[in-house]
Amino acid sequence: MKAKRLHILGVFFLLLLLPQLGSAARSNAPLTVRIRKAVVAYFAQTFGTAEKELKVSFVRWPKQLQVTKPVTCIEVSDQHSRKRLGYQTVWVELINHGRRIRNLPVSVQVALHKPVWVAAQRIAFRRRIDAHMFRKE
Repeated sequence: MKAKRLHILGVFFLLLLLPQLGSAARSNAPLTVRIRKAVVAYFAQTFGTAEKELKVSFVRWPKQLQVTKPVTCIEVSDQHSRKRLGYQTVWVELINHGRRIRNLPVSVQVALHKPVWVAAQRIAFRRRIDAHMFRKE
């Protein structure tokens, strides 16, 4: 009888706790989506390419993304002065009406998939180059 009572209390506790967990996850969802869009737009602008040609995988997020004030602007910055692909950490600054709320590190893996011209065959030394010797991949 005691085990059954504990089981019922556990289920009751979960029923009380689950709505709060769901609302916390829902309140964070729009912020994470906005951060994802801002990071992808930052790399698209950095490399001068369309967003559909970029593949940005988010490797590590901060443990706490909760903010107390509404976020009006998201700025993304990088500590490196040159353009880079691959694994890197970018800083996401959350701003509320000109005041910085938080500065978050986000680790990403960036890949660029752009069509390029490659040789379709081996080109011998001092051979004239024609258009049919290349293909786009």
